[in-house]
This record gives sequence, structure tokens and C-alpha cells, in this order.
Amino acid sequence: MNIAWFREFVVLADTRNYLEASEQLFIGQSTLSKHIRALEDEPFITLEENSKLHSLFRSTCLRMSFFPKIPFTCNEVGSILDLVSQGAGVALLMRGHTVRPKAGNFQEQQPFLVKPLIPRMFTQLNLCYLKASPLSHPAKMFLDCAASFDSEQRP
Repeated sequence: MNIAWFREFVVLADTRNYLEASEQLFIGQSTLSKHIRALEDEPFITLEENSKLHSLFRSTCLRMSFFPKIPFTCNEVGSILDLVSQGAGVALLMRGHTVRPKAGNFQEQQPFLVKPLIPRMFTQLNLCYLKASPLSHPAKMFLDCAASFDSEQRP
């Protein structure tokens, strides 16, 4: 999995136009298209179909002609994170689903990582993925870029 492709997905969802998104991302339109198609092979774990997040995710995907593989849907975030922990796929969750302030440093205690996706879509989304999966150099660069982009956006 290349985490930078999720940023490309968010930019494409925002622009709703492959040419405009590729120009913002400084990549070719064919490269963007190839990355989005590759994301279709990534298994996504989502909240059940009657949830607002699932509806937002599906409607955004349909607008982009993106058809994600969703092998599991759950009605509880804990179950989704358990499936991510077992390597069953990745999950797009709202920030409130992944922050557990009373449990200390929640992320350090888990076998998965939670990364905010920048720019924001409809709400702040976090990418959860297995800690044991090594990130590629471009993915690490993307996370650094996302952190610097986020700090530039704050007053």
C-alpha cells in the first residue's frame, strides 16, 4: 500500500476532476488514474451501510468512478480496528473514532497506525493501517508533507 495514493484520492474527491487534481499534485493524469485504480485493490473495512461515514465514502467513490473493494462492514469501530490489527484491510475513520483520551496513548498500545489525511474531505479522516507493514520512502515523505501542510493551514 502506498499511503500517498490516499492523499491523491482526497484531492481528486475535492476537485472531482482528474486533470485539475493531477495539476495540484504535480503528477501526470495517467499516473493519478493508475494510482486510483491500484487503490481499488486495497481492501477497505467500513462502518455498516446505514452509517453516515459509509454513505459519504461510497458517494465520493461513485462520483470519481472509484469502486473500492469492501470485504467487511461492521457496526462497531472496535471491530473495524480489530480487523485492521489482523491485516484484513485498511479503514477510513473519523477522528473521533480513533482518539481515546482516557486510555493514555491509544496509538502506542495498538498494532496499527492512525494518520490524518490532508487535505480534509468532509470531515477529518484518519487512515488506519497495520504497524508491521513498512511504509515506502514516498509514503514517509507524504506523511512529512501532510504534517507541514497541516501546520501551514493553522492560524
